Amino acid sequence: MIKVKNNIAAREPLPKFLQGLKPESLADLSWTDPQLGVSECAWWPEEDQSLAPGEYERYGAETLTLDTERKVVVVTKALEPFTAEEVALAEREEWLRTVPQSVSRFQARGALHLAGLLETVENAMAANTDKMAQLAWEEAQEFKRESPTILSITAALGMTDEQLDNLFTIAATIDA
Repeated sequence: MIKVKNNIAAREPLPKFLQGLKPESLADLSWTDPQLGVSECAWWPEEDQSLAPGEYERYGAETLTLDTERKVVVVTKALEPFTAEEVALAEREEWLRTVPQSVSRFQARGALHLAGLLETVENAMAANTDKMAQLAWEEAQEFKRESPTILSITAALGMTDEQLDNLFTIAATIDA
């Protein structure tokens, strides 16, 4: 419900003392006690006629138009495009939803082999002074995208998050 006063629509909450009244009663409040301060007001239902936002669009400013014949407020919201930064972030988030969060040991080693990194990773892990990371690399049957071992390997190789995501995506396609 949208407040209408002096032929101007505004989003204002319905006062508690009017809550529970039927829309017909709220359409014209001239019958109320003037001391309540709403006798020159009405609350009309809204009818949203906004177009649905497309990809990389959002709602902006809204326009409230009175339809006095039907006693409704027609709402239309402007569509605004995302900024280039927001588009890039949205695309990255969409991409991340497609990145597997874990792969088998076989798949991980296969992806590293295909990328020409398996020997480099094995040498780096053999030289790693973190014995738990070494043990995890040697014994783990599954590698999780955010595990300390994977993050350690990524750091040792100087890989970006995107490169790691690509490796996990490739790994997920490898069947034993």
